Amino acid sequence: MKDWWGKQAAIATSLGVLAMILCIAMGAAWVRDVSEARQSVYAAPEASCGGDQNECAEKDLPAQVRAARAGEALVDLAVWQLIVSAVALLGIVGLFWNIVQGHAALAKAREANEIARRSSERQLRAYLSIDQVYCVGVEAGKHPVIWMSIKNRGQTPARNIRIKRAVIRCHTGKPDAVRITDLTETHIFDLGPDQPTTQYEQFTTQPLTVLQAHDILHGDVVHIFAGYIRYTDVFGRTRRNVFRAHLAKDSFRHEGKAYLSLGGRHFRST
Repeated sequence: MKDWWGKQAAIATSLGVLAMILCIAMGAAWVRDVSEARQSVYAAPEASCGGDQNECAEKDLPAQVRAARAGEALVDLAVWQLIVSAVALLGIVGLFWNIVQGHAALAKAREANEIARRSSERQLRAYLSIDQVYCVGVEAGKHPVIWMSIKNRGQTPARNIRIKRAVIRCHTGKPDAVRITDLTETHIFDLGPDQPTTQYEQFTTQPLTVLQAHDILHGDVVHIFAGYIRYTDVFGRTRRNVFRAHLAKDSFRHEGKAYLSLGGRHFRST
């Protein structure tokens, strides 16, 4: 509907401009005729009638006719001026409408370009994902180590990757309510397209005692491994993956290795 109105406005503007040019040309012709009539009136010689009023009236008649015609031409000129003004107003309105339509079309084009740019970025940008988080060494006399497998599943490199994480020992029955603080940061690295890497975190400075290993294996305590991954894509945008995994009794499904639960509500990506 807006396109139809835009076409009609363009046609009206073109017709208005043509009509305005025609009116100006005809008005110029009327101005010339009026000027010639005025000059003929002023240039007419004074009639010499020798005192005879009838003779004077007859001799003045051509001048009076020319004066009347000049007056009529002035009236016609005023009418043409009104017509030109109306046509000019119509042309200005049509031109303004075209300008408004042009701005609307430009805004739509910019919006379409922005959508296309974002779609292209979504297709080409780097996407870091955490494939799995598992723990080994949960035995008395060993240092437990949490391993996290990361992979860039995008089509472009992920640059300046920083991983900040922490391991919190929790005795409460609601580990989700525990606030994670004192995050430590790994070294900065890059990942190319479809390239994996593995990062680890040793969360005890001393080997586990028999009691500590018993508490972990039997679910008396829960260890929370949480933090975030921050990186920059090739478009200069900073992305972040927030993760939170729990090392609990149910994690020990394979001998010597415990897979930490990493649910959807514990993982957010930007």
